[in-house]
Amino acid sequence: MIVDAVENSPDLAALSEKTLFPTSISPDVPEIKVFGKWNTDEVQVSDISLTDYIAVKESSARFLPHSAGRFAKKRFRKALCPIVERLCNSLMMHGRNNGKKLMAVRIVKHAFEIIHLLTGENPLQVLVNAIINSGAREDSTRIGRAGTVRRQAVDVSPLRRVNTALLLLCTGAREAAFHNIKTISECLADELINAAKGSSNSHAIKKKDELERVAKSNRYETVARNLQEILGDDQLKEILSKDDSDFKIYWGTATTGKPHVGYFVPICKIADFLHSGCHVTILFANLHAFLDNLKAPWELLDLRTEYYEHLIKAMLSSIGVPLEKLSFKRGTDYQLSKEYTLDFYKLSSIVSEHDAKKAGAEVVKQVDHPLLSGLIYPGLQALDEEYLGVDAQFGGVDQRKIFTFAEKYLPQLGFKKRIHLMNPMVPGLTGGKMSASEEDSKIDLLDTPAAVKKKLKKAFCEPGNTAENGVLSFVRYVIFPLLKPGEEFVISRSEANGGDLKFENYELLEQCFSKQELHPGDLKAGLEKHLNALLDPIRKTFEDPKLIALAEAAYPVPGKKSATAKKATGAGGDAEIMGPHLLDIRVGKIVEIQRHPDADALYVEKIDLGEPEPRQIISGLVKHVTIDEMMNRKVVVLCNLKPAKMRGLESKGMVLCASTEDKVEPLIVPEDTPVGEKVMFDGIDVSCPPPVVMNPKKKIWETLSSPVKMNFLLFAVVIATCAEARVFHLGRYWQKAKNPVDFGYKLPEARYVTQKVDNFNAVDVSTWKQRYFVNDTFFKPGGPIFLMIGGEGPANPIWSVVGTWVKYAEMFGALCFQLEHRYYGESHPVLDLNVKNLAYLSSEQALADLASFIGQMKAEWNLTNNKWIAFGGSYPGSLSAWSRLKFPHLIHGAVSASAPLRAQLNFADYMTVVEDAILKEGGHLCVSAIAAASNQVRKFLGHPVGWETLKDKFNLCQKLNAKVEPDVWNLMESLAGNFQGVVQYNKDNREFEGIKGANITVKTLCDIMTDKDSTPFESYAKVNRLMLDAVDQKCLDHEYKALIKDLAGTDWNSSSSEGGRQWMYQTCSEFGYYQTSDNSKIFGNDFPLEYFLQQCVDLFGAKFSADYVSDGISRTNWNYGGTDIKVTRVAFFNGAIDPWHALGIVKDPADQSTKAFYVPGVAHCANMYPERDIDSVDLKNARRKIGKLIGQWLLE
Repeated sequence: MIVDAVENSPDLAALSEKTLFPTSISPDVPEIKVFGKWNTDEVQVSDISLTDYIAVKESSARFLPHSAGRFAKKRFRKALCPIVERLCNSLMMHGRNNGKKLMAVRIVKHAFEIIHLLTGENPLQVLVNAIINSGAREDSTRIGRAGTVRRQAVDVSPLRRVNTALLLLCTGAREAAFHNIKTISECLADELINAAKGSSNSHAIKKKDELERVAKSNRYETVARNLQEILGDDQLKEILSKDDSDFKIYWGTATTGKPHVGYFVPICKIADFLHSGCHVTILFANLHAFLDNLKAPWELLDLRTEYYEHLIKAMLSSIGVPLEKLSFKRGTDYQLSKEYTLDFYKLSSIVSEHDAKKAGAEVVKQVDHPLLSGLIYPGLQALDEEYLGVDAQFGGVDQRKIFTFAEKYLPQLGFKKRIHLMNPMVPGLTGGKMSASEEDSKIDLLDTPAAVKKKLKKAFCEPGNTAENGVLSFVRYVIFPLLKPGEEFVISRSEANGGDLKFENYELLEQCFSKQELHPGDLKAGLEKHLNALLDPIRKTFEDPKLIALAEAAYPVPGKKSATAKKATGAGGDAEIMGPHLLDIRVGKIVEIQRHPDADALYVEKIDLGEPEPRQIISGLVKHVTIDEMMNRKVVVLCNLKPAKMRGLESKGMVLCASTEDKVEPLIVPEDTPVGEKVMFDGIDVSCPPPVVMNPKKKIWETLSSPVKMNFLLFAVVIATCAEARVFHLGRYWQKAKNPVDFGYKLPEARYVTQKVDNFNAVDVSTWKQRYFVNDTFFKPGGPIFLMIGGEGPANPIWSVVGTWVKYAEMFGALCFQLEHRYYGESHPVLDLNVKNLAYLSSEQALADLASFIGQMKAEWNLTNNKWIAFGGSYPGSLSAWSRLKFPHLIHGAVSASAPLRAQLNFADYMTVVEDAILKEGGHLCVSAIAAASNQVRKFLGHPVGWETLKDKFNLCQKLNAKVEPDVWNLMESLAGNFQGVVQYNKDNREFEGIKGANITVKTLCDIMTDKDSTPFESYAKVNRLMLDAVDQKCLDHEYKALIKDLAGTDWNSSSSEGGRQWMYQTCSEFGYYQTSDNSKIFGNDFPLEYFLQQCVDLFGAKFSADYVSDGISRTNWNYGGTDIKVTRVAFFNGAIDPWHALGIVKDPADQSTKAFYVPGVAHCANMYPERDIDSVDLKNARRKIGKLIGQWLLE
């Protein structure tokens, strides 16, 4: 505390000597006051948490002018330093022996006097209040792990709050003084007064609010990171944004099979919840476990629940998770109560059998006639949310249907709707879903190092294959998330094999493995080392004899009777539980087949089951399936039947089939399922392998086959794939040029010009930077100016040096500008792409940008009488013509290529042109094959079995449900889109843009479709795979919700910002251009106008109705004139097989200076691409005539 007994003393020398000593030494000093004026006793620290950290009372007012450094370099002693002295210290500038301390004291003293004059209050109280209001209670910090860095919200200590507040207050005063004519004392006084009142005029208050806002955002990001989906995302953000939020989450786990390492995935997420200050309840769903197909015997429920609790606590401790806000609950603690039971009865009175069965389909194995226990399971899980008193439920994405069930029905009982957080499912060692019931797919938490080594050795790990690799999945989902900051994933190798490998993140590891620079054996060895290090603390905990006994009691070895089991079956009884876990069912491949020599109805098959030698199996399928259909076919085989002789030949198994009244056929197996893979039954607890040979006396197969029958079609062979970014077909393929071809040209550097955000609002002066490129190689003084207009994608600088327009520039000595369209590429007028900010995206704003750009370039380049010629293709082709229409005083002429000048809601003619082009280029055979394939797809859409076939053949990312109509629309539009895009760009010279697949033509696709060795349906699927590869997609994402999700991103870093969202907005607000199937003859009418209009509503809100879209289209045509545009000096180019020519000008207008060039046999914007020898004579002549026309314009 700085104490001054002499008012208005000019310097320290004038201070009374008495005030330099404690009051105990100078008893004649009646009272200590700050600067001799302001009493300290009346000052109150209202925030109790800061009482001990703001030194303001008389006990702190001891020395003057400072504490002689007694608190310097002493940790946590800063709180004892007088608060006014700390304010002075914060005000001091850098340097030594320059009077900075004295200057700071004078500033504070004068500021205090100003505060008193303005407020009449004790300035010391104002200072304390300002500090209390300016100290952020929550901040964010950087957390590094596994090569990635994220920010996490943290509480701020009281001492740091005071430190931060002083810093912000002084910074605000300095900045205000720098930008103001006021003295720094006046600025400091203003800052303290405003901060004390909590006013946003205070720099410190604004910065404090910003810190807390960022922290709240980081709190949400911590909760949401690595989740696959959130139902109720807005509600989650709202709750976490509150200062007093007490967010409660529960995670439930059924106490059935032994927990495996996959449990680390939800445990890591629970750690995020706890670090974010959430209260987490872990529910041991013991009653659920009992009801779910009797997975856990009643007498073992308590033992297994206790085992789970000890094991999960050991997991949490091993990764250092705080347990203060963690609690455990057992389902039977409340699920057997009267209240819970009555509520469940109420729930069951409003839930249909269909909805109950649907909700539990992914979690509880369902059959045609399900058990009642399986149907009530979802209802119990929904009610748990209410009885646990939580705000959210956390679980795997496989529980999504139960979550939506809860959201639908709980509000009908008067209960609130909860938030649902979903984790991705973790693949197992076999490449499918990790399940406690699949012994080979998982590693138990208590498995010995030898068991870990054995399971990893057997794990599927094909060299270079990253898509279905169980070992890589373990590393990705378990090891990397748990690496400590700075720790790397290390793979030890001998020097002869290249030495050790270290990876700081998973992406580098996957890249190395995909290039086959990392051997599967080395990967497994590295995983084994890290996994054992992770499991060692848990194993050590379970060395306790009591826990060993608990584990043995909870999971008794089959065949070994526990005391409890003996009571249930009688002493010495044999109580083997009958179930599918006794069946050894595997995938095999028929490698040899012939007719039985002594039986006309039997086949003798040799089937590869992954064993040393193929098995001989005899089946009675002669009347149902031909030898050709059986040869090399993958089948499902029951392998542990007792061998039996059939007409003298031994059969060692049974080929499983599905049958109807008139047909029998072997079960369909996905082509990429490995030979020898076991078929596991989801929901069955398999704690030991099935018997090598089933005892025929027990009639196990006979007992089980009746209820199983047709449901073998549902056996769980799960192949996991990832959805990639969607390809959009609204006029163009949204492909990024990944590897532009190097023609030896020097590409121009990007330049930027300042533009207004809203060109039509004189009041709004907001600006942004628009990107452009310049090529002045051929420019001659007085020469013309060529302007290439950007369109619905990033501007590619290769176009500044390549293309027909550059040849024209060389011919006429022109200066070339290439201007990127607002909202595309790097030209961002707004902070993000939310609907409100998209209001400034329109063709009119883009045209105004052109006019402003021309004016600025004229000034910068001293261009006076130079004539400007605009160029553009597709949508920029329209802009080129419209710029000549709207700004004839700026644009002297325009070349408009493949321009859709007429906006149209239902552009059904697009498909008409596509189909005509296919007929012309590929012939009748190609058209017939496409029609046949489309019809076959529609037939498969009519039955669930066909859905699986379509998923497999067309490599769909998710399961197909043809009952979801928008998904079918999206699928059929995507399959037709494979041909649309190729027709649109057929034979265009696009290689220089670096677009993969640019050489695919209509002939390429028709050659596939007319392949005599393949059916039309199979050829249709081959075309789809070809096009997926062309855009680097692993699978086709047919789900409508995925399409909307892809386009819903508003951040500039999201994939939607590459152009898809912006262009969709323009179609919904201005153009339409929806390429419906209304006129399709060969693809079928399967993607109507409704499909496209629904996207407008789902992406941009109910405002964007069909009427709104139609009104926008009418306005566009009224504004520009459509194909009746009244304009001079424009060259309109269109290719006859380009579908967009239907919306353009293909005949010469009346004005002689305007010409139409309609060229047969060429596609979209063909005239713009570099000329080749193989180009048609008509195309070459069109380019030449356009150049001649430009020359005539320049003479006018």
